[in-house]
Amino acid sequence: MGYDAIEYLQINGDCTLSGVHWGGRYYIIPYKTDFPDRKLRAGQRILMHAIPKGNRWNLDLLGRGDDILFHFNPRFRDKQIVRNSFKGGEWGREEREGPFPFEKNHGFNLEVENEPYSIQVSLRGVLLWVSVVYRTLTISLSSHLILNDLLHEQKFENFLQIFVNNERIGTFAHRTPHPTEDYTGMRIDGDVEVTNIEFV
Repeated sequence: MGYDAIEYLQINGDCTLSGVHWGGRYYIIPYKTDFPDRKLRAGQRILMHAIPKGNRWNLDLLGRGDDILFHFNPRFRDKQIVRNSFKGGEWGREEREGPFPFEKNHGFNLEVENEPYSIQVSLRGVLLWVSVVYRTLTISLSSHLILNDLLHEQKFENFLQIFVNNERIGTFAHRTPHPTEDYTGMRIDGDVEVTNIEFV
């Protein structure tokens, strides 16, 4: 019996249901798609399940023309995640600091969320980076993460430093003037097997 023959799903018993995923597929890489309405609006998220197979792969959030507004590139040889942008035919300032939570041949769930002040990237429910343009924002996520640029003596104009358990893990400021309008699509490339992509 195929998935199309199923008419409903019933769950009984003492449980808490946090979500149901229906289906899944293998995506041909490179994979490129537009966002619904060609915009990744404030509060919208990209959910992706994948398995890294080689030395590098990338997820790019695209703008108009050939612009890459957010380049997310895990590199296994270096054990670093490179973040950057490519606008007007030129790469911006590359960022590499932070943890490297990926393992070859081990599946992961990646979440990218667009907020008016940031791009937030989470893996397995743990926030990895936040791109922020406002300086006086305080966010508390679970008991493990508190973000606040006022906690540290060093001040920055356009972003917060991000710490998890007192360890700095990285930053990435929006590199576009209208972050709730300018992200039009996404592309995935490299040595990665993708089995699920959702826009929520």
